[in-house]
Amino acid sequence: MDFLTQLGRATDPTGGGTLSKGWPALSLFTDRYKLIRSFVTCLNDDPAPGRPVFLLGDGGVGKSLLLRYFRRYCCKRLTSDNWSWLQSREDVDFCVQMQDVEGADALPVALLDFDMPPRGEDRPQEAFSALLMLRRELVRYGLRFPLFDFACVVYLLKTSALTPERVRALLPTDDLDLLVESIKIITEVPGIDLAKAVLSLFSKHLSVRFTLYAQARNLTTADVEMIRDLDPYTELPDRLPELFAKDLSAAVAGTTAPKRVVLLFDTHEAFWGHQRALPDVVVFQRDEWVRSLLSHLSASKGVVVVLAGPIGPAGASWGAFGATLSTSISSIISPARTLIDSSSGPESTMRRFGGLSSGTRVLQKIRFIPSI
Repeated sequence: MDFLTQLGRATDPTGGGTLSKGWPALSLFTDRYKLIRSFVTCLNDDPAPGRPVFLLGDGGVGKSLLLRYFRRYCCKRLTSDNWSWLQSREDVDFCVQMQDVEGADALPVALLDFDMPPRGEDRPQEAFSALLMLRRELVRYGLRFPLFDFACVVYLLKTSALTPERVRALLPTDDLDLLVESIKIITEVPGIDLAKAVLSLFSKHLSVRFTLYAQARNLTTADVEMIRDLDPYTELPDRLPELFAKDLSAAVAGTTAPKRVVLLFDTHEAFWGHQRALPDVVVFQRDEWVRSLLSHLSASKGVVVVLAGPIGPAGASWGAFGATLSTSISSIISPARTLIDSSSGPESTMRRFGGLSSGTRVLQKIRFIPSI
């Protein structure tokens, strides 16, 4: 069975779906070998890139297919000997060997699709819910988010939405006792003693891990007091992406921590749907929490982020952060019947949602290009 067929069966055994899903994708998916190789290199070369990778292309051309392939087959950290050997292989063989490579550590990975319809507590475009969805995926690998969890409990308490059932639904974890005791401390311990009690509780439940976490996080009682004092409606929600990012960065900072953690974000354009003539303030607000999360992760050398959408990071909506990115991807697929040049659509619309540099083709063969 050739690699192309393996890719289709691994992703959609029923063969149904759009041009980018199932059997139709087998004849259209081109030039993905170098992209897979580049992604695997981000996970196995040192130092880690430290900045997000943008996967660009119009809707339906295969970005979702590729992200799911990344998650299933590529999120591995090889031994140095195996990595050296794999690097010597040609691109096609590199991808085939990567599927069944031995002696590799599975890396923590979470995939969030912004276009997923809301289901119960899972609302991928809302910061509070989306961050908890990411957390739920990552705790399966033993990662912990103490200060972020505390902030979530404070938020639920202050907004009168705190119940034991909801805590269990939103924050499923082996450390449920820690969360329950956190609730008790918040509701019963007054004033200045609260911060000390919370840190003592973290130390009790996390043991040696807390010492490493506190050092990596530069954690003090002031951090706990800050969360306690934030307004739950106007301040605390805006700080959640930063708290999540800093906890995640601390989780990969120790010598025994996973060498990489992978975050895959799909369908970035879903924040705006089919709406195009939106005021700038609305455009900026829709994905503000995502930009905040990525900006606070940019300093971490162990978190690899891939964000898929039709438009890259340049432009006003990304502010100064867009100009700091080291790597982006121009596009992913070039089947003749779907090849579209930027000149065929409203250029102003493209630039409004992040922008492409003049002359950049929306769909062409994959290539990594340095950002400005």
